[in-house]
Amino acid sequence: MPGQFRTRLYAQTSSPRDVRRPERGPTESTKECHAMTTRTLEPELLHRMDAYWRAANYLSVGQIYLYDNPLLKRPLALSDVKPLVVGHWGTTPGQNFIYVHLCRRP
Repeated sequence: MPGQFRTRLYAQTSSPRDVRRPERGPTESTKECHAMTTRTLEPELLHRMDAYWRAANYLSVGQIYLYDNPLLKRPLALSDVKPLVVGHWGTTPGQNFIYVHLCRRP
């Protein structure tokens, strides 16, 4: 019976009311968090990050849709385009955006 199993299972574990947690007050780390100031990105870094993000998006589109000639060194031909696209563009810009911010140096 389900009720017997549940009773047996709870009998083996302690009740959440039996668990006593230590009282927590403000710690030094939480005090420091409130004292932090927000800094914006410098224009040079912001420009470089934007350029990297745009280049990564461009290369991602080339990998998804093209067989060859991603840098368009010659005029694009129908033979360069994949007839059946496996994958989609949907999450690529977001993933590139997250990556550029995770790789940012403070």
